[in-house]
Amino acid sequence: MGNNAKNIKEILANDNYIIPRYQRNYSWGKAEIAQLIKDVNEFFPEDKNEKKSYYLGSLVCFKREDGSFELIDGQQRHTTITLINLVLKNWRDEIENIVSVPNLKFDSRKKIQNYIESLYKTEKKTFLKQAAELNISGIGSFKDAIEIIQEELRLKNVQNFAKNFYENVYLFRVEVPEETDLNHYFEIMNNRGEQLEKHEIVKALLMGKINETTEQIKFASVWDACADMNDYVFFNFDT
Repeated sequence: MGNNAKNIKEILANDNYIIPRYQRNYSWGKAEIAQLIKDVNEFFPEDKNEKKSYYLGSLVCFKREDGSFELIDGQQRHTTITLINLVLKNWRDEIENIVSVPNLKFDSRKKIQNYIESLYKTEKKTFLKQAAELNISGIGSFKDAIEIIQEELRLKNVQNFAKNFYENVYLFRVEVPEETDLNHYFEIMNNRGEQLEKHEIVKALLMGKINETTEQIKFASVWDACADMNDYVFFNFDT
């Protein structure tokens, strides 16, 4: 099992990270996002120039054959730092260490991936309008997160925050062994109260019984469409 501490710039700029079909939707709101930004900001006060490191948590990953890292735990963190980087990329001032291309991919939520990739391609002057107006179903939590990040960073010295965010904030990337039973791993994590809810364990276990990748994608699409309580089920499918 690999275990490496990498700063945010290294995490965002290197490798590809995959959020698999059986993972929950992005769910961080104001409480979690504001706390992350506040913790980083307070750990690195503006009036002190001392060198120190802040450890944000871990990314538990399974390395796929193509070299990409499947996120087993830590997808909320990775998604949030991807969105923070997106906001900093489009800040009114020039920010150093910006990563211009997202390395976070989604196995089954292509609409969300298209939304994030579209925003990464926008120009600064149109970013806010695009973020608010892109009409893609299922991206409400991402729009909210972007607004929250903007609001929180307005109250900070953004240059100081960004420098420390990219260079001195670290995540541990933990790679599970190749022979790990991922479904069983999820169940253990849930029993410890760290990740999945009961219905998500059911989803993972059912998907574990499907051998064909295309059939897994179909199953995940039906499951996600039924799980979205904000709209009628038939509106949650691509024609």
